[in-house]
Order: sequence, then C-alpha cells, then structure tokens
Amino acid sequence: SENEWDAFMLHLEHSQYWLMPTEADRLLLDGAQWIMEGYRQGRYHVVDRQSPEAGAYRDACMYLLRQSGLLAETPATEIY
Repeated sequence: SENEWDAFMLHLEHSQYWLMPTEADRLLLDGAQWIMEGYRQGRYHVVDRQSPEAGAYRDACMYLLRQSGLLAETPATEIY
C-alpha cells in the first residue's frame, strides 16, 4: 500500500541507505548476508552487510521481512 511504501522510504532515509558504502569493513566467519538493492533517479546502489548490528539499516531490512510475512514462519532465534 502507499502507507507501507512511505514507511519503508522513511526507514531508508533514517538508515542513510543511499550514502552507505556497499560493503562494511567488518569480517565475520559466520552469519547471514543482508543485501538490499535499490534504484533511484537513474542510480543503482547495493548495500551488503553480514548479520548487521542493531540500527537503522537492520530496521529497514526487518520492515521488509515483516511485510513479506516471512517472519511469521521463522523463529526469532534464527534471525541473525
């Protein structure tokens, strides 16, 4: 819906998604890749984080997961 889209755009603004580097300088040996791709005003951007820490980027990704309904099937202990 338009409200859901607006809420997601607000999450992206808070995370400063369009200014984030593609990769972080953090190396982990275990975890999950959280990759978000976007296209705006003729510009493609991708952010790739391994098990992102609490914060605005993780919140934006979690919002999408909640909206998809996938979290209803996934135990909270398996989200990392």
